Amino acid sequence: MQAQQIEVVLYTSFEARGFEWKGDLPENVEVIQIEFPTAGKKWKWLKTFFKLQKSIKKNHFDVVHAHFTLGILMLLFLKTSAKKWGTFHGVYHLAESGFISKMVGELEKKAFKSFDRSFVLNQRDFKDLKHHAKVKLMPNPGVGVNLDNYRYQEVNQSKKAELKKTFGYDADVKLLLFVGRYTLFKGVEDAIAAATILHKKGCNVRLLLCGKLDMQHPIDGLKPLSFVDDLGWRQDLPQLMKMADILVFPSVREGYPVSLLEAVASGLPYVGYKVRGVEDINEIYEKGILVAPNEVNKLAEAVENICYKNYPITPLSKEEYYSLGRQRFVDYQMAEYARLLD
Repeated sequence: MQAQQIEVVLYTSFEARGFEWKGDLPENVEVIQIEFPTAGKKWKWLKTFFKLQKSIKKNHFDVVHAHFTLGILMLLFLKTSAKKWGTFHGVYHLAESGFISKMVGELEKKAFKSFDRSFVLNQRDFKDLKHHAKVKLMPNPGVGVNLDNYRYQEVNQSKKAELKKTFGYDADVKLLLFVGRYTLFKGVEDAIAAATILHKKGCNVRLLLCGKLDMQHPIDGLKPLSFVDDLGWRQDLPQLMKMADILVFPSVREGYPVSLLEAVASGLPYVGYKVRGVEDINEIYEKGILVAPNEVNKLAEAVENICYKNYPITPLSKEEYYSLGRQRFVDYQMAEYARLLD
Protein backbone atom coordinates (compact mmCIF):
# COMPACT_ATOMS: atom_id res chain seq x y z
CA MET A 1 0.00 0.00 0.00
CA GLN A 2 2.92 2.34 0.65
CA ALA A 3 4.15 1.86 -2.93
CA GLN A 4 0.65 2.71 -4.20
CA GLN A 5 0.51 5.81 -1.97
CA ILE A 6 -2.53 4.53 -0.09
CA GLU A 7 -3.03 6.06 3.36
CA VAL A 8 -3.99 3.61 6.12
CA VAL A 9 -5.46 4.33 9.54
CA LEU A 10 -5.49 1.43 12.00
CA TYR A 11 -7.87 1.57 14.96
CA THR A 12 -6.66 -0.89 17.58
CA SER A 13 -6.69 -1.66 21.30
CA PHE A 14 -3.25 -3.27 20.99
CA GLU A 15 -1.62 -1.28 23.78
CA ALA A 16 -4.71 -1.43 26.01
CA ARG A 17 -4.32 -5.23 26.01
CA GLY A 18 -0.79 -4.92 27.37
CA PHE A 19 1.14 -5.50 24.13
CA GLU A 20 3.89 -3.41 22.62
CA TRP A 21 4.24 -2.46 18.96
CA LYS A 22 7.57 -3.73 17.64
CA GLY A 23 9.39 -2.14 14.74
CA ASP A 24 8.86 1.05 12.77
CA LEU A 25 5.58 1.82 11.06
CA PRO A 26 5.51 2.69 7.35
CA GLU A 27 5.06 6.39 6.65
CA ASN A 28 1.60 5.82 5.18
CA VAL A 29 0.22 4.13 8.34
CA GLU A 30 -1.27 5.92 11.32
CA VAL A 31 -2.19 3.92 14.42
CA ILE A 32 -4.98 5.21 16.66
CA GLN A 33 -5.29 3.46 20.01
CA ILE A 34 -8.93 2.99 20.96
CA GLU A 35 -10.45 0.51 23.39
CA PHE A 36 -12.62 -2.20 21.84
CA PRO A 37 -14.11 -3.73 25.00
CA THR A 38 -14.67 -7.48 25.08
CA ALA A 39 -15.93 -7.24 28.65
CA GLY A 40 -17.29 -4.80 31.16
CA LYS A 41 -20.14 -2.32 31.13
CA LYS A 42 -22.05 -1.65 27.93
CA TRP A 43 -21.39 2.10 28.23
CA LYS A 44 -17.80 1.36 27.18
CA TRP A 45 -19.13 0.11 23.86
CA LEU A 46 -21.05 3.37 23.34
CA LYS A 47 -17.97 5.40 24.25
CA THR A 48 -15.90 3.52 21.66
CA PHE A 49 -18.68 3.87 19.07
CA PHE A 50 -18.85 7.65 19.38
CA LYS A 51 -15.05 7.96 19.26
CA LEU A 52 -15.01 5.93 16.06
CA GLN A 53 -17.86 7.90 14.54
CA LYS A 54 -16.07 11.20 15.18
CA SER A 55 -12.74 9.97 13.79
CA ILE A 56 -14.21 8.29 10.72
CA LYS A 57 -16.24 11.40 9.88
CA LYS A 58 -13.06 13.46 10.13
CA ASN A 59 -10.89 11.21 7.93
CA HIS A 60 -13.14 10.75 4.84
CA PHE A 61 -12.13 7.16 4.11
CA ASP A 62 -12.74 5.32 0.84
CA VAL A 63 -13.23 2.03 2.67
CA VAL A 64 -13.66 1.05 6.32
CA HIS A 65 -12.73 -2.58 6.97
CA ALA A 66 -13.77 -4.07 10.33
CA HIS A 67 -12.62 -7.33 11.89
CA PHE A 68 -14.37 -9.42 14.57
CA THR A 69 -17.97 -9.24 15.74
CA LEU A 70 -17.83 -6.08 17.87
CA GLY A 71 -16.04 -4.03 15.23
CA ILE A 72 -18.42 -5.28 12.54
CA LEU A 73 -21.53 -4.46 14.58
CA MET A 74 -20.19 -0.97 15.28
CA LEU A 75 -19.44 -0.44 11.58
CA LEU A 76 -22.99 -1.51 10.77
CA PHE A 77 -24.34 1.56 12.61
CA LEU A 78 -21.58 4.04 11.76
CA LYS A 79 -22.58 6.82 9.36
CA THR A 80 -20.06 7.06 6.55
CA SER A 81 -19.97 7.39 2.77
CA ALA A 82 -17.08 4.90 2.68
CA LYS A 83 -17.56 1.36 1.47
CA LYS A 84 -18.06 -1.03 4.38
CA TRP A 85 -16.10 -4.28 4.52
CA GLY A 86 -16.14 -6.90 7.25
CA THR A 87 -13.99 -9.95 8.00
CA PHE A 88 -15.95 -12.37 10.16
CA HIS A 89 -13.56 -14.39 12.34
CA GLY A 90 -16.27 -16.90 13.09
CA VAL A 91 -19.94 -16.19 12.44
CA TYR A 92 -21.61 -15.86 15.82
CA HIS A 93 -25.17 -16.93 15.03
CA LEU A 94 -24.09 -20.06 13.12
CA ALA A 95 -22.13 -21.46 16.07
CA GLU A 96 -24.15 -20.59 19.19
CA SER A 97 -27.77 -20.65 20.37
CA GLY A 98 -29.72 -18.55 22.85
CA PHE A 99 -31.30 -15.10 22.93
CA ILE A 100 -28.07 -13.07 22.66
CA SER A 101 -26.90 -15.16 19.73
CA LYS A 102 -30.23 -14.65 17.96
CA MET A 103 -29.98 -10.89 18.50
CA VAL A 104 -26.37 -10.75 17.30
CA GLY A 105 -27.30 -13.08 14.46
CA GLU A 106 -29.96 -10.71 13.15
CA LEU A 107 -27.41 -7.89 13.14
CA GLU A 108 -24.86 -10.11 11.39
CA LYS A 109 -27.43 -10.95 8.71
CA LYS A 110 -28.09 -7.24 8.24
CA ALA A 111 -24.33 -6.67 7.85
CA PHE A 112 -24.07 -9.42 5.20
CA LYS A 113 -26.85 -7.71 3.25
CA SER A 114 -25.67 -4.11 3.63
CA PHE A 115 -21.86 -4.37 3.56
CA ASP A 116 -20.11 -3.92 0.24
CA ARG A 117 -17.86 -6.92 0.92
CA SER A 118 -17.76 -9.59 3.62
CA PHE A 119 -15.12 -12.26 4.19
CA VAL A 120 -15.43 -15.53 6.12
CA LEU A 121 -12.58 -17.84 7.03
CA ASN A 122 -13.87 -21.42 7.09
CA GLN A 123 -15.75 -23.72 4.74
CA ARG A 124 -18.84 -24.25 6.90
CA ASP A 125 -19.42 -20.51 7.39
CA PHE A 126 -19.07 -19.97 3.64
CA LYS A 127 -21.40 -22.85 2.78
CA ASP A 128 -24.08 -21.42 5.07
CA LEU A 129 -23.67 -17.88 3.71
CA LYS A 130 -22.72 -18.24 0.05
CA HIS A 131 -26.25 -17.25 -0.98
CA HIS A 132 -25.11 -13.71 -0.11
CA ALA A 133 -23.44 -12.59 -3.34
CA LYS A 134 -21.00 -10.26 -1.58
CA VAL A 135 -19.58 -12.94 0.78
CA LYS A 136 -16.14 -14.34 -0.06
CA LEU A 137 -14.14 -17.20 1.43
CA MET A 138 -10.64 -16.26 2.56
CA PRO A 139 -8.08 -18.73 1.14
CA ASN A 140 -6.23 -21.11 3.45
CA PRO A 141 -4.67 -20.67 5.96
CA GLY A 142 -6.93 -17.78 7.05
CA VAL A 143 -4.88 -14.82 8.29
CA GLY A 144 -1.87 -17.13 8.60
CA VAL A 145 1.08 -17.05 10.98
CA ASN A 146 3.95 -14.59 11.37
CA LEU A 147 6.71 -17.07 10.61
CA ASP A 148 9.36 -14.65 11.90
CA ASN A 149 8.17 -15.64 15.38
CA TYR A 150 7.88 -19.36 14.64
CA ARG A 151 11.06 -20.56 12.98
CA TYR A 152 11.01 -23.97 11.34
CA GLN A 153 12.77 -26.64 13.35
CA GLU A 154 12.32 -30.32 13.97
CA VAL A 155 11.01 -31.16 17.43
CA ASN A 156 13.95 -32.08 19.67
CA GLN A 157 12.98 -33.70 22.97
CA SER A 158 16.30 -32.94 24.67
CA LYS A 159 15.99 -29.23 23.82
CA LYS A 160 12.39 -29.32 25.00
CA ALA A 161 13.57 -30.77 28.33
CA GLU A 162 16.19 -28.03 28.67
CA LEU A 163 13.56 -25.38 27.95
CA LYS A 164 11.30 -26.87 30.62
CA LYS A 165 14.07 -26.56 33.18
CA THR A 166 14.65 -22.94 32.12
CA PHE A 167 11.01 -22.19 32.93
CA GLY A 168 11.23 -24.07 36.25
CA TYR A 169 9.54 -27.35 35.27
CA ASP A 170 10.82 -30.92 35.61
CA ALA A 171 12.04 -32.41 32.37
CA ASP A 172 9.67 -35.41 32.60
CA VAL A 173 6.44 -33.46 33.25
CA LYS A 174 3.97 -33.30 30.36
CA LEU A 175 3.01 -29.68 29.77
CA LEU A 176 -0.49 -29.04 28.43
CA LEU A 177 -0.93 -25.56 26.96
CA PHE A 178 -4.21 -23.62 26.71
CA VAL A 179 -4.23 -20.32 24.82
CA GLY A 180 -7.23 -17.98 24.78
CA ARG A 181 -9.66 -15.98 26.87
CA TYR A 182 -10.90 -17.76 29.98
CA THR A 183 -14.45 -18.04 28.75
CA LEU A 184 -17.05 -20.74 28.21
CA PHE A 185 -16.92 -20.91 24.43
CA LYS A 186 -13.11 -21.01 24.40
CA GLY A 187 -13.33 -24.10 26.60
CA VAL A 188 -11.02 -23.24 29.50
CA GLU A 189 -13.19 -25.25 31.91
CA ASP A 190 -12.97 -28.28 29.61
CA ALA A 191 -9.19 -27.91 29.45
CA ILE A 192 -9.02 -27.88 33.25
CA ALA A 193 -11.43 -30.82 33.49
CA ALA A 194 -9.35 -32.89 31.04
CA ALA A 195 -6.15 -32.12 32.97
CA THR A 196 -7.91 -33.08 36.21
CA ILE A 197 -8.91 -36.45 34.76
CA LEU A 198 -5.31 -37.15 33.76
CA HIS A 199 -3.95 -35.94 37.12
CA LYS A 200 -6.32 -38.26 39.00
CA LYS A 201 -5.10 -41.15 36.83
CA GLY A 202 -1.58 -40.49 38.08
CA CYS A 203 -0.27 -38.80 34.93
CA ASN A 204 2.51 -36.28 35.59
CA VAL A 205 0.88 -33.31 33.85
CA ARG A 206 0.65 -29.56 34.30
CA LEU A 207 -1.79 -27.31 32.50
CA LEU A 208 -0.48 -23.88 31.51
CA LEU A 209 -3.20 -21.28 30.98
CA CYS A 210 -2.23 -18.37 28.73
CA GLY A 211 -5.01 -15.82 28.59
CA LYS A 212 -7.29 -13.66 30.70
CA LEU A 213 -10.65 -13.98 32.43
CA ASP A 214 -13.46 -12.65 30.22
CA MET A 215 -16.30 -11.18 32.25
CA GLN A 216 -18.50 -10.77 29.17
CA HIS A 217 -18.78 -14.56 28.99
CA PRO A 218 -18.08 -15.42 32.66
CA ILE A 219 -17.22 -18.84 34.01
CA ASP A 220 -17.68 -20.03 37.57
CA GLY A 221 -14.11 -19.09 38.39
CA LEU A 222 -10.70 -20.68 38.17
CA LYS A 223 -10.19 -22.66 41.35
CA PRO A 224 -6.55 -23.00 42.44
CA LEU A 225 -5.20 -26.42 41.50
CA SER A 226 -1.70 -27.71 42.16
CA PHE A 227 -1.25 -28.83 38.56
CA VAL A 228 -2.64 -25.68 36.85
CA ASP A 229 -0.54 -22.56 36.29
CA ASP A 230 -2.28 -19.32 35.29
CA LEU A 231 0.33 -17.46 33.23
CA GLY A 232 -1.93 -14.66 31.95
CA TRP A 233 -1.37 -13.05 28.55
CA ARG A 234 2.17 -13.77 27.35
CA GLN A 235 4.40 -12.28 24.68
CA ASP A 236 6.75 -15.28 24.77
CA LEU A 237 4.16 -17.67 23.34
CA PRO A 238 6.56 -19.03 20.68
CA GLN A 239 8.90 -20.19 23.46
CA LEU A 240 6.02 -21.69 25.44
CA MET A 241 4.88 -23.62 22.37
CA LYS A 242 8.38 -24.99 21.88
CA MET A 243 8.41 -26.09 25.52
CA ALA A 244 4.89 -27.56 25.73
CA ASP A 245 4.02 -31.13 24.83
CA ILE A 246 0.52 -30.50 23.51
CA LEU A 247 -1.98 -27.70 22.85
CA VAL A 248 -5.39 -28.27 24.43
CA PHE A 249 -7.88 -26.36 22.27
CA PRO A 250 -11.48 -27.17 23.32
CA SER A 251 -13.10 -24.10 21.75
CA VAL A 252 -16.63 -24.45 20.36
CA ARG A 253 -16.73 -21.23 18.30
CA GLU A 254 -13.95 -20.27 15.90
CA GLY A 255 -13.31 -18.68 12.55
CA TYR A 256 -9.83 -19.93 11.65
CA PRO A 257 -7.91 -20.00 14.94
CA VAL A 258 -4.46 -18.45 14.74
CA SER A 259 -3.24 -20.05 17.97
CA LEU A 260 -3.92 -23.47 16.45
CA LEU A 261 -2.01 -22.50 13.30
CA GLU A 262 0.85 -21.29 15.52
CA ALA A 263 0.91 -24.65 17.27
CA VAL A 264 1.17 -26.40 13.90
CA ALA A 265 4.01 -24.05 12.90
CA SER A 266 5.76 -24.89 16.19
CA GLY A 267 5.51 -28.63 15.61
CA LEU A 268 3.22 -28.82 18.66
CA PRO A 269 0.47 -31.48 18.44
CA TYR A 270 -3.04 -30.52 19.51
CA VAL A 271 -6.35 -31.87 20.73
CA GLY A 272 -9.63 -30.07 20.22
CA TYR A 273 -13.25 -30.26 19.19
CA LYS A 274 -14.80 -30.90 15.80
CA VAL A 275 -16.07 -27.39 15.12
CA ARG A 276 -15.90 -24.82 12.33
CA GLY A 277 -12.41 -23.58 11.56
CA VAL A 278 -10.68 -26.16 13.72
CA GLU A 279 -11.81 -28.91 11.35
CA ASP A 280 -10.53 -26.90 8.36
CA ILE A 281 -7.04 -26.77 9.85
CA ASN A 282 -7.06 -30.42 10.86
CA GLU A 283 -8.17 -31.55 7.40
CA ILE A 284 -5.15 -29.83 5.86
CA TYR A 285 -2.39 -30.55 8.38
CA GLU A 286 -3.58 -33.52 10.51
CA LYS A 287 -1.26 -32.78 13.44
CA GLY A 288 -3.60 -33.72 16.28
CA ILE A 289 -6.83 -35.36 17.39
CA LEU A 290 -10.33 -33.86 17.32
CA VAL A 291 -13.28 -35.22 19.30
CA ALA A 292 -16.96 -34.34 19.56
CA PRO A 293 -17.67 -31.01 21.32
CA ASN A 294 -17.96 -31.06 25.12
CA GLU A 295 -16.74 -34.68 25.38
CA VAL A 296 -14.22 -34.00 28.15
CA ASN A 297 -13.38 -37.66 28.80
CA LYS A 298 -12.57 -38.19 25.13
CA LEU A 299 -10.54 -34.98 25.16
CA ALA A 300 -8.47 -36.32 28.08
CA GLU A 301 -8.11 -39.65 26.28
CA ALA A 302 -6.81 -37.86 23.19
CA VAL A 303 -4.19 -36.02 25.29
CA GLU A 304 -3.13 -39.34 26.82
CA ASN A 305 -2.87 -41.01 23.42
CA ILE A 306 -0.54 -38.31 22.11
CA CYS A 307 1.55 -37.75 25.26
CA TYR A 308 1.84 -41.30 26.55
CA LYS A 309 0.82 -43.80 23.88
CA ASN A 310 2.82 -42.63 20.86
CA TYR A 311 -0.18 -41.71 18.73
CA PRO A 312 1.24 -41.43 15.18
CA ILE A 313 1.56 -37.83 14.00
CA THR A 314 3.60 -37.03 10.90
CA PRO A 315 6.23 -34.32 11.63
CA LEU A 316 5.65 -30.94 10.02
CA SER A 317 7.37 -30.73 6.64
CA LYS A 318 9.04 -27.58 5.33
CA GLU A 319 6.40 -27.33 2.62
CA GLU A 320 3.63 -27.44 5.24
CA TYR A 321 5.48 -24.92 7.39
CA TYR A 322 5.84 -22.33 4.62
CA SER A 323 2.19 -22.79 3.64
CA LEU A 324 1.27 -21.36 7.06
CA GLY A 325 2.80 -17.96 6.34
CA ARG A 326 0.81 -14.72 6.41
CA GLN A 327 1.93 -13.52 2.97
CA ARG A 328 -0.89 -15.33 1.17
CA PHE A 329 -3.43 -13.45 3.30
CA VAL A 330 -1.64 -10.13 2.64
CA ASP A 331 -1.50 -10.76 -1.12
CA TYR A 332 -5.19 -11.70 -1.22
CA GLN A 333 -6.25 -8.61 0.71
CA MET A 334 -4.07 -6.35 -1.46
CA ALA A 335 -5.67 -7.79 -4.59
CA GLU A 336 -9.12 -7.08 -3.16
CA TYR A 337 -8.17 -3.49 -2.28
CA ALA A 338 -6.68 -3.01 -5.75
CA ARG A 339 -9.94 -4.11 -7.38
CA LEU A 340 -11.84 -1.68 -5.16
CA LEU A 341 -9.59 1.30 -5.85
CA ASP A 342 -9.09 0.81 -9.61
